[in-house]
Amino acid sequence: MNEERDKFLTKAIGECWHEPEDGYYDYSCVHCGIYGRTPKSVIIKRIDFSTWEVFGKLWEWAIKQEWWTDFCTMSLNEGEYFGGYRLPIVMQRLINPDRFADAVYKFLKGNPH
Repeated sequence: MNEERDKFLTKAIGECWHEPEDGYYDYSCVHCGIYGRTPKSVIIKRIDFSTWEVFGKLWEWAIKQEWWTDFCTMSLNEGEYFGGYRLPIVMQRLINPDRFADAVYKFLKGNPH
């Protein structure tokens, strides 16, 4: 888990980055109120963009964004040649949860939309 990236992407997709607040008997997120018995039980409910399940969630969100075409163009321009053909970076390296999340994070940090 890359905490800085995951926090940024969680907020970008419109979900809560859970941060626990002390309670009398339990803990709750200061943003959305989700609760748990320990601070860790609130924190583990954060989105982890290193998983295949979340890869799909990020993919489905990203393809609907107005910047998707720009992202794909950037990915194509960063592609490498194989047998005389340029294969898009998406085909080469981004079909991986961490690498895709890293690329979207890098793109959005450099191109705020």
